[in-house]
Amino acid sequence: MIPIPHACVLLCALSSVSVHGHTVTLHAGRDVLVVQAAESNLLHVHYEPNGLVSTPTDVLDRRRVWPSDTPTTIDVRSDPIVVRTAQMIVKVSRRPVRVEIDDAAGKALLREPAARGVQPHGVKFVVNGSHLFFGIDGFSLPGSNIDARQDVRSGLVRQGGLVRANQGDGAAPLVYTNHYGLLVDSDGGNFTIADDMLRVIAGPPGAAPMSPKWTLGFLNSQWGTTQAQVERYVADGASGVFAKRIAAEGVKLTGIFKPRILLYNSSGKFDEAATLARAWYWQHTKPAYESGIVGFWNDEADAMSDGALFNNFQFLNPARRGVRVEITR
Repeated sequence: MIPIPHACVLLCALSSVSVHGHTVTLHAGRDVLVVQAAESNLLHVHYEPNGLVSTPTDVLDRRRVWPSDTPTTIDVRSDPIVVRTAQMIVKVSRRPVRVEIDDAAGKALLREPAARGVQPHGVKFVVNGSHLFFGIDGFSLPGSNIDARQDVRSGLVRQGGLVRANQGDGAAPLVYTNHYGLLVDSDGGNFTIADDMLRVIAGPPGAAPMSPKWTLGFLNSQWGTTQAQVERYVADGASGVFAKRIAAEGVKLTGIFKPRILLYNSSGKFDEAATLARAWYWQHTKPAYESGIVGFWNDEADAMSDGALFNNFQFLNPARRGVRVEITR
């Protein structure tokens, strides 16, 4: 019998295993680990410590149904247990229960060390070879970086960092190399990279709402103007005349929106996803649409220097959830 490493506290010894389609469910006492070959080059790993399930976040598309026809072979009699597709090999050791992910040639990409893999506050992976890691954070302003590991002046490569809704952040818990990527279903977190795909990663969260092609031109053109200049050209803006005039020239009129209410009450912070809040916003923006505004840039629905803090999904929820409306012109 292989001894359990002294430091093992979770998923220490496999007690039972079952297979359903491309999914392997492993029990180690009351801990549950689910390993699914979602696609030939995409692995979904779900962990339930002590059998407990956390509330799903909006990182993954809950409605996504993965194909059932991906050629997959699963050997649960071997040690380690092996899940194999045309593009990857997944190995799960029995004692302790730890995951290793290899490429199709059997070269290890990342693995959990036996002694310090899954832990109460996270999971540690060991990578083979030297890789440049990207992602984690969207942008950190030079001179005011909250995390030195994400200084934009050092280039796109990141050495880890917090994932949270700070001003300018994408807030996506994703780290990737040019060989593989790791997406964590979490509302925030902290990546630490001690070692020195994107098409595939787009699958689990679902497709992002795509802005119309015309929005990919000049934006934020209000900068540098004065109030007098604005009033000179947009004096009849509310009537819709101005929007019609520039529409004839192929120009669409948009506004910048701060989708937040900087107030607190007994219920806590403002929630953009609330039905009443959405209805309130539509009531107050409908006149703008009727005057010719065709869309809004949602700005700064994240952490601000004044201490106002919104969760990682404030930007995502306004795009995903809406109100059925009718616009009359």
